[in-house]
Amino acid sequence: MTGHPCALDIQRYSIGMTKQFHLPEIPFSPIDALNRRAAAVGSPRYVDGAHHANYNGHALVLWWNSYRKYYILEYTWNGRQVICRGSFEDCLRAALREYERGALGTSVTISPREDDAEAIALCEQTPKVQSGREGKREWWTWRHEAACESARDYALPGRMTMLFDWPLMQAAESREAYEAALREKHGRVYT
Repeated sequence: MTGHPCALDIQRYSIGMTKQFHLPEIPFSPIDALNRRAAAVGSPRYVDGAHHANYNGHALVLWWNSYRKYYILEYTWNGRQVICRGSFEDCLRAALREYERGALGTSVTISPREDDAEAIALCEQTPKVQSGREGKREWWTWRHEAACESARDYALPGRMTMLFDWPLMQAAESREAYEAALREKHGRVYT
């Protein structure tokens, strides 16, 4: 879970766009990382149930649809989910509303048309909107990675998963120390 679930969409919609903006991903805990991964790789019912969970914010993309000649704000979760179509201002307002809802993991990639000076100016004047693409997750740790490895994959039921022991994880200083503590307490690291 090191990249956005919509990374391919972001790249596809960003090609040819010279000016990029974003709202940074809302950080989340390792337990939230486990819940988010479990929702992403769980059964279809689980996926639907977690759609609007407060730990399951989405990677929103605001982009120009050159075929339809309007902006779109959307994300991908169990299929394409369109939040808003129309003017850049309407789509940006919808993006800010969704972002301010505060669901953990929410992020917004904004790709105005290269020649849309009004949209670019609106981004530059909106305090929460940052210029450029989002960088590396500075808050992401080995604990997040290990938690993600603990989620069972509905499509691969026989795949081994790491044991998840939150008290041991919190006490460990490194992944190696966590794995050693798992071995000591449970006799194994994976199940």
